[in-house]
Amino acid sequence: MISTIVVPGEKIDLIRSRNSLGEEVEEKQYSSKVLELLEDETVKIAVPIQNGLIIPLEVGDKYQFIFYTKRGLYHCRGKITQRYKEGLIAVLIVQLETDLEKYQRRQYYRLEYAMEVQYRVISLEEVSYIKKLEVGVFHSQEEKEKLEQLLKEEQSKWIKATIIDISGGGCRFNSQEEHPVGRNTKVQLSYSYKGEVKREIYTAKLIYCEPIEKIKGYFEHRVEFLEIKDTEREKLIKFIFEQERKIRRRERGL
Repeated sequence: MISTIVVPGEKIDLIRSRNSLGEEVEEKQYSSKVLELLEDETVKIAVPIQNGLIIPLEVGDKYQFIFYTKRGLYHCRGKITQRYKEGLIAVLIVQLETDLEKYQRRQYYRLEYAMEVQYRVISLEEVSYIKKLEVGVFHSQEEKEKLEQLLKEEQSKWIKATIIDISGGGCRFNSQEEHPVGRNTKVQLSYSYKGEVKREIYTAKLIYCEPIEKIKGYFEHRVEFLEIKDTEREKLIKFIFEQERKIRRRERGL
């Protein structure tokens, strides 16, 4: 039973898979929290909020639900059966349709490790400028140069952040900025590999962004690396294991 694993107040991710007609739809991910466990494998959760706006999820739509519990990550499938307000709180009633199963999302070893990083969200403007430059149709050379300058400005908007943990598949970091989940980002890492400082820029997808309760004004982000070359991923993984070994040696006093 879900009550033996999940407790109210825990985080939950919703990943849309099908609409109310059972049709496959574009994947989107939202975050919320469990409010109450009801009877018959039914759960009351808060309506997701992104960038200060309530996300009006549709009754009947089906999702994969990932529960962040003290026993680890668990997931199942279900659908939204009701949406209403309790006072000032917008809530959803979710009917679970499959049993909870242990969720093994992490393909790579993840190391808790603090390091400075820079990142930037790929804006819609940047995407538009790139497409126009790729098409290559301009009324004048000045128009082309202006687009190139605007693109350069967009691509220079780096934000400082602090990585909390990292793996060969992604990382978690904190910053003072909030961004829409699902957006592609660029993450710039500097790390030591075989005595040399490596500076790499990885394309990543933002899969989580929520306020940090204990640190006012800061947000926790999680990103998954995309399109990373096997050789570059291997270097990053070797760096991670090297740091892990150093940490273990320090803990043993060596």
